[in-house]
Amino acid sequence: MAENLKYATFGPTLFPGIPGWLRRARPPEQAGALPFMEEREPWPQDNEQLEVELRESMVRVGDMADAQAREAIEKLEDRHSSRRGWPWASFGWAPLASALEHLATLAEATSIL
Repeated sequence: MAENLKYATFGPTLFPGIPGWLRRARPPEQAGALPFMEEREPWPQDNEQLEVELRESMVRVGDMADAQAREAIEKLEDRHSSRRGWPWASFGWAPLASALEHLATLAEATSIL
C-alpha cells in the first residue's frame, strides 16, 4: 500500500485532500486483522505520533553524557531515517526526522575526536 502513495511525493500541493482522506480511511487497530496495518507509512497520524515520540526522545538526549547521547542519536536515526522518504516528509510533516539526519552526522563526527 505504501508504494501507492509515492505519487504524492511528486508534489504534495497537487494532492491536498489525500492526507485527510487517509486519516479518515485508517481502520481501527486490531492486531493481525489486516496485513497492511503493520505498515505505518501510509497513515499521517502514525507519522505524527512518531514525531511526538522522536521529540520526547530528543529532549531526553539533552540530559545525557556525550557518549550516551551519541549512542541514543544513532538508535533514533536507525528508527526514524526511513521516514524522510515517506510522503509526509514532502508535506513538511517530519521535520524532526529530517533534522535528525544532521544531528546523527554531527554525533558520528564528534565520536572520533
